[in-house]
Amino acid sequence: MRRVWTSRGVLPLLLALAASFVFLGRGGHIAEASPFVPTLTTSLSSGTAGAAADINQFANFDNAPPFNTSPGGGNRSFPQSSVYFTPGNWGIPNCAGFSLASPGSCPVGMNERTGNFTSVSTLGVFNQPCIFPVPVPFANGMRNSSTDPSDSITAGTGFANLRADVNPMDGIPDGVEHWNNLLNNLIGAGLLPPTPPRERQTLQTILFGSVPIWVDVLTYDPGLLGGAASAPLGYASTFILENANPTNPPTPSLITDTCGLNNSITQAGLASPSGTVHRSNPASPGTSSFFLNATSQRDADQGPSAPAEPTTFVLPGGASGSGFVNSLDTCPFQPNVGSAEVGGPPFNGDNGESVPDGIDAVCDPAPTANGCGPGYPGTADDCDQDIYQNKGDNCPLVANGPLPGQNNQQDLGEVLSGLPVDGGPANDGIGDSCDLNPTVADGHFHQALKLAPVCVGLADSDLDGWCDLTEGALGSDPNNSLKTPEALAVPGSCSDGVDNDGDGNADLNDGAGGPAAPSGCQLPLHDLSIKKVNGGSVICNPSNTVDYVVILNNDQATDENGEISIYLDSQPSYVPPAGPNPAPGKSAGSVISVSGATVTASGPLNIDGDADVEWLTKATVVVKGGTSSTVVHFDVTYPACGSGPNATAVDYNVNVDLCHANDVAPLGVNPLFGACAGGPSDGGQDRNSGNDGVVTRSVDDVTK
Repeated sequence: MRRVWTSRGVLPLLLALAASFVFLGRGGHIAEASPFVPTLTTSLSSGTAGAAADINQFANFDNAPPFNTSPGGGNRSFPQSSVYFTPGNWGIPNCAGFSLASPGSCPVGMNERTGNFTSVSTLGVFNQPCIFPVPVPFANGMRNSSTDPSDSITAGTGFANLRADVNPMDGIPDGVEHWNNLLNNLIGAGLLPPTPPRERQTLQTILFGSVPIWVDVLTYDPGLLGGAASAPLGYASTFILENANPTNPPTPSLITDTCGLNNSITQAGLASPSGTVHRSNPASPGTSSFFLNATSQRDADQGPSAPAEPTTFVLPGGASGSGFVNSLDTCPFQPNVGSAEVGGPPFNGDNGESVPDGIDAVCDPAPTANGCGPGYPGTADDCDQDIYQNKGDNCPLVANGPLPGQNNQQDLGEVLSGLPVDGGPANDGIGDSCDLNPTVADGHFHQALKLAPVCVGLADSDLDGWCDLTEGALGSDPNNSLKTPEALAVPGSCSDGVDNDGDGNADLNDGAGGPAAPSGCQLPLHDLSIKKVNGGSVICNPSNTVDYVVILNNDQATDENGEISIYLDSQPSYVPPAGPNPAPGKSAGSVISVSGATVTASGPLNIDGDADVEWLTKATVVVKGGTSSTVVHFDVTYPACGSGPNATAVDYNVNVDLCHANDVAPLGVNPLFGACAGGPSDGGQDRNSGNDGVVTRSVDDVTK
């Protein structure tokens, strides 16, 4: 479902949102406990140190059949964003400033072939379930292109200007010789760095004989894409499908869903035809690691406040997965009866109709009758008659197409409101015209940091990508490919829920009671805790603004850096009942001031599976050591006081959480988004029960 080219096109929307960068090295095992489980493999055409070698990568978002033929039968996903990292010791030509006017700025010539790319996506077409795998090859490969934003051209309808050969007429597409202005739009929106990339490559093809595809591949110097925290991972490359560029207006298409993906990528060691070096191995031998950092799309109706969707992915032990992301979900605020990824009854959620309309029964205006029901003028495959078929429409029951007076699938309300406080995707895939919370990015999301090691210039006895010397130093077996390093020095290995080195202990239990260096995942034992949260438990008597005081303790003699999180949630949780056009929920209020700590993020969000809007404030704090306590004040303004009898004893919850600065939880709030990174009880790096002890204050609106 949703606007086709915004969140699901034929290739991934590999848009590296700065807001989407959260690294699993500290506190991200939630991403491992979900259906969002991408994998990355990397190999070299030559393992010789300093050699010009092809880099061959395969990124898979579980795009293999069977395609959800029954509940729990699939584990596919389609990323909202993904970034590929090449180690910083790799040789990559610096082509910043490369253009027709400055050809000497890059050792590789304009339009030289510098690599290859093929994608396979699972699609839904003509309002049918998302079950059709479609390969998308790019026969002409990646082409070295201009990196100069000052010399840009507009894309034109169907990328006609980019594909043309008129400026100049020399046999090279103009979009290769000039910068694509759509990228300037992303820079202006803060979604790409203002600094030009080190390298730009372009890809183009025609799909189904009539759909032009244009992709810009941008490679940035370390730390520019994703901030300083990403610098140790190396050069960052992102594939931007311009068909999915949010600044490029969408058009109705035969493709109505995209739900699975894999990418085959080759960065050539030598450019063709010149033979100029394009990628070269490090001069010094050793193990280097390539990374894939990927973010899922949002899912608004799955979380602790909503019932599990019956056909969602089921994890080992019977735990529920993450349901169906908003872009696939025709009823994004109501847990589905069936699945968008299943063909045919009884699991497709549309089996009450002999002519399925693609809308899940939970919000279908006429779930047991052919057609859309009274009040909907369109045909069964386009109920709102806005030219977008139901499953390819981000508001299937509210007309928001390209017709006069409509906004053509606009999903910008939350983007224009600023970067999401949870660090996730800026838009939620729900059209503004039917979004219950149009200025808030609705839904939780998942992230994954995947590592692919390669050994250069040394022995790798078990061919697992880790040089024998590295494995020995980090405590794993160099003769067993099933045993790889598990240590704080290996990002992600201490938070993936896997016993990587095969010693019987996973993650924070690895190295418990012993030194963390050079192997193991334990930090030194120490404890931070919340002693008390003081503040009013009644509002509207006399005011709806309440002051709270948080008292923090630190059992070490020295001061410790921590992160405090304040999470507001209204009660009881509101999950819209079955039926079309659900009503919005209520706000949880807002944190209006904090003293004694430095606020790093604060704003509304909706991530617990209901339709209510919560609030999250995150702040850093220095927790005094010894016998002194640290005091943090914050004020909360709740929604306007209601009227009538006091029907419920609890109308709001205030949750306060504390983690160490280097092991923060995914959102800093337990139990909603996991404890501080680590093991049992509190999940902290040190496993002390006092750390990550969440304190909740219940609040009553006495006028309701």
